[in-house]
Amino acid sequence: MKKKRGLRKRKRRIGWGWKFLIVLTLFIVLAVNIFLTIDSLGFPQALARANIKYTNLMNTVCRESVLEVSAEMGITSDNLYVKTEGGISVNSILMNEFCYRVSARACEKLESTPKSDISVPLGALLGINWLANKGPLYTVALIPTGTISATYETSFEAAGINQVNFCVWLNVSSSVRIVNPIQEEVLSSSRRVAVVNAVISGAVPNTYLNVPIPKD
Repeated sequence: MKKKRGLRKRKRRIGWGWKFLIVLTLFIVLAVNIFLTIDSLGFPQALARANIKYTNLMNTVCRESVLEVSAEMGITSDNLYVKTEGGISVNSILMNEFCYRVSARACEKLESTPKSDISVPLGALLGINWLANKGPLYTVALIPTGTISATYETSFEAAGINQVNFCVWLNVSSSVRIVNPIQEEVLSSSRRVAVVNAVISGAVPNTYLNVPIPKD
């Protein structure tokens, strides 16, 4: 009789163990599903906020880099182009050196920027206005790493009678990573800065005729 009681007790212990394991498994599955749902809703919103923050950061980095490099090289916009009898052209040697230094300085500034967190209140994921700033925060990390490149381009536009608006644009491109425990996204940014904006005047003709040319 004692052996039978021992067997019954042992069976009860095994039964409770299985129940606990089933409950634990269901809890883990439920928690994972909730996490994945929150991540799928929160990551796009965090990405949009990160894009705005990164764009503002790059605007500041580019502006500061251009001003600092110009001061270090002791140049102004007038030094970046050459006027000749036949027209106007970019000072290519100086402009290439300027682009190289600006990209290097911007890269230094971006790498020295500490990692920042972008947070979205979980209430904002529900789409209800009065809950938009409520609840715990869903957070992703903004890591400013990557390469920065700087190139230049020129443009000519008519500015009046025998006048041409000559511009030299500095194009700065860069990228950063947005990460969370299970996702990663790369944000790219391109900034266009005018380093030369000059109106070049020639001899004013005695008569001026502006005839529109029809397009096919």
